[in-house]
Amino acid sequence: MRVYISVDIEGCAGVTAWDETEYGQPGYDYAAEQMTKEVAAACRGAMAAGADEIVVKDGHGSALNIIPSGLPRGVKLLRGWCQDIDSMMAGVGAGFDCAFYIGYHAEAGNSGNPLSHTTEFSVFQKATLNGEPMAEFDMNLLAASRHGVPSALITGDKAICEKALKTCPWIKTAAVKEGVSGGTLSMHPDDACDLIEEAARAAVSEKAYEQYEIPERFEMELTYKEHTKAKFASTYPGAVLTDSCTVRFETDDPAELLKAYSFMM
Repeated sequence: MRVYISVDIEGCAGVTAWDETEYGQPGYDYAAEQMTKEVAAACRGAMAAGADEIVVKDGHGSALNIIPSGLPRGVKLLRGWCQDIDSMMAGVGAGFDCAFYIGYHAEAGNSGNPLSHTTEFSVFQKATLNGEPMAEFDMNLLAASRHGVPSALITGDKAICEKALKTCPWIKTAAVKEGVSGGTLSMHPDDACDLIEEAARAAVSEKAYEQYEIPERFEMELTYKEHTKAKFASTYPGAVLTDSCTVRFETDDPAELLKAYSFMM
């Protein structure tokens, strides 16, 4: 049983301010430690249910946040960026039985997390895919699915868990906090880990996950905070500048969508 785990930080219990997500800033040490504890909990749950190989991808910022020694022995950790169109899902290729998403957060403009954003907070004001708000989860779900890997678990803020359930009704969730305007209402960090461990165990043991049905066509619209970045993004083949800050791109190829998004962000 092989499990792939993609990990972010803004959806982890207690993490509330941008400084906490950046190396060297106040609060970062707590956030990195909690990020590590939450993915370790997911690993323990999966292993208890029979997973014999787990690969973890650090998917936040520098991709050097997870404390390697904080993970259970036997777990493999992929650190740094691989310059791969699968980005936060690099290495997810065929052969994994399922994918987990730990520490995930609401998309740009969603009030469910004071740190809500899509990929780059300083870049995008709004992002949609086929007319719906686009979260990092949506692109990462697509990355896993194009390799034939079903998605089994997502943890993070309440908003992203609810969004994931609309797309993948079978997915197990563990909502560890919710946004309250500029603040968060969060579970105790250890309670969050217990919840995640149990959800991971259930996801692997029950094997209720399904393959996500990839849409036949994609229409992505990205609204930038700066018109100059939108202008540059529109130079990607097939991209169209619809107003001074918005770029639209259409394709029927999921790999091409991920490639275009990697360029545009």
